[in-house]
Amino acid sequence: MKKAIAIMVLIVALAPAQAKATECKDAVESYNSALSEVSYTLKRYANCVSASAGQDDCSTEFRRLKYAQANLESAVMEISSYCRS
Repeated sequence: MKKAIAIMVLIVALAPAQAKATECKDAVESYNSALSEVSYTLKRYANCVSASAGQDDCSTEFRRLKYAQANLESAVMEISSYCRS
């Protein structure tokens, strides 16, 4: 009986560590995705500004870049929360 209780305590003790590892992995994937999104939208914004010749304020591309930056900030916060010991 004591052995069974010890095993159950060990399983319960390990569960948060496993959950945290999964959350960290998900946070890293979110970060990588957000990083790609920032890179892509930054290129689109830069291309728009370069090609606009004063005819386009590139506000749509800039809004997309701001949205991508917000996603990156959220992903960084997730890594800070889930990937630090």
